Amino acid sequence: MEKYTVAILCALDKELFAVRALFDERHPVLPSPRGCADSNHYALGRIGYHNVVTSGLPSGEYGTNAASDVVSNLKRTFPSVEFCLLVGIGGGVPAANDVRLGDVVVSHPSGTVPGVVQYDLGKTLEVEGFIRTGVLRGPPRQLMTAITALKSDPDLPDNPLAKSLDQVAGRKPAYSHPSQQRGTEMDILYSPWYAHPSAAKTCNRCDKSQIVHRKSRSSTHPIIHYGPIASGNQVMKSAKYRDQLSKEYDIYCFEMEAAGVMNSIECLVIRGICDYADSHKNDIWHEYACATAAAYAKLLLSYCKSYNPAIVSLATRAAGNARKEGTVCPSAPSNPVCDSTGKSDIEEPRNDTTSGINQSIDWIKPSKGHEERFLECKSFARRRPSWDNWPSNANILFNTLQRWISNPKSCLLTLEARPVDSKRARDISLELIDFIRLNSQFHVIYTLSSPTGENDTTVDILKNLVTQAISILPDLQSLIPQQSTDNENQLLDLTNNILRQSKNCFIILETTNTNCADQLLRICLDIIQDRNIPVKFMLVTYQRSQLEGKSKGIVESVNLPPSQPRNGRTVGKRQVLWRRLKPQILDSQASGKRRIS
Repeated sequence: MEKYTVAILCALDKELFAVRALFDERHPVLPSPRGCADSNHYALGRIGYHNVVTSGLPSGEYGTNAASDVVSNLKRTFPSVEFCLLVGIGGGVPAANDVRLGDVVVSHPSGTVPGVVQYDLGKTLEVEGFIRTGVLRGPPRQLMTAITALKSDPDLPDNPLAKSLDQVAGRKPAYSHPSQQRGTEMDILYSPWYAHPSAAKTCNRCDKSQIVHRKSRSSTHPIIHYGPIASGNQVMKSAKYRDQLSKEYDIYCFEMEAAGVMNSIECLVIRGICDYADSHKNDIWHEYACATAAAYAKLLLSYCKSYNPAIVSLATRAAGNARKEGTVCPSAPSNPVCDSTGKSDIEEPRNDTTSGINQSIDWIKPSKGHEERFLECKSFARRRPSWDNWPSNANILFNTLQRWISNPKSCLLTLEARPVDSKRARDISLELIDFIRLNSQFHVIYTLSSPTGENDTTVDILKNLVTQAISILPDLQSLIPQQSTDNENQLLDLTNNILRQSKNCFIILETTNTNCADQLLRICLDIIQDRNIPVKFMLVTYQRSQLEGKSKGIVESVNLPPSQPRNGRTVGKRQVLWRRLKPQILDSQASGKRRIS
């Protein structure tokens, strides 16, 4: 329980789904401590550099009291939680701040008004009328500094939530933008003086002359707003009262749980706007608003400091590289949290695959581990715009990837890319590695090029592949000579022998070292010609000459389509997300690892 430091609380199951869909890693449910009477249900996982515990309100319950009960239980069961993100949907105030459906509102102080205002708590006097009483605690300083870092990031793309929104919609299409699903303009605002007909279930018969015409935005991207949020135990469905409170407290949106949480735990409220808190409420924007709120939560966490010692070490080095290259990585503290003996009290992650290597062959360890490179690439990938604007022929690429993953036979797939598209090719390799590891029990051995332009030597790449293989099958250590060598030919022979023994593995090779890539291609072709070795390769190649004269009969090749410039419009049917494919080879894992024949 001690390793979970971030809590995410949602009121509705649809809100919790969006958050869980963005986990980078899912963890098994832990048993409750003995004697702990906790009625909550938790979902555990990792988002970026943070181990996260999520929970939702009991089905059918909502409001400040229900939220307070859930937080009280969570704090007892997970005492190491440092702060909580309250993520979900809310009703927006459209007046002065141009808040629109699908936008995100983040609780933030404004003047003397704290981040959250409980507007229905107070006293009613004879003359003065209702007077609000009580003050809720403001957002935690740690998250306020993270927001500053996020807002000031010069490398933040125009639509920083796009990649996460695609990921959620890939799990369930209902979470995509309503205009994509229904094909018409769905963001309609009525005059605050025009009430919805009480007997009507939809706005189809509402007076169209009462629609407020606003300036069109250049895109459908959600805008992130920072300002006070109003919280109370009643659903806000009055546009007049909404605007009155907004003028008094500079309110950006309304919701129903935050007031029960703010004084119990360090908390930040993140709300996707699903309606305008008026009588014209409907559920059309619910799922998409859930997705935008969850996407912002994930984005913000990438700017928050992590106190996991192994991740701190990685993030510090990555940030140093980023500063040299002019690129931004998540910030991290310079020192881990330690006890008085100098030892970390936080569990090490499972990513260290070199600890089991015999000291006699310690020379085979590379200068940078594969998981360190993986996390480094992932942190850089988050800073780039989403790769959703694919040309129509991208279907060929994604269908080829599906065939490769689903093919039960040993095979080699080559992805041909131009050097200028190396970032996109690396991102695809990154997604494939993550997808196979999260959705199957197969092992993945891989190499990824440096996102900072660092030149990886052939020796280091080969050592990395060998190290991964022997961490999966420790018996293979007997094949490694005790005498160290940096001779490329000897290491190539060793890599060939080791990978031949790495059965039932996916091996994904992406490197800008063209000489090494050519040598790896020879190894791949040599291994897959032996039909008795169940292994599958994917090699990213940046020069066409690598395939000339090779055994085309056992190689399938596909080109990486060139990217298209963004024009601010929705891509619609041409949006392709390869995660939506369901490779058959990963569908059934009930009997343990399936054999690649």
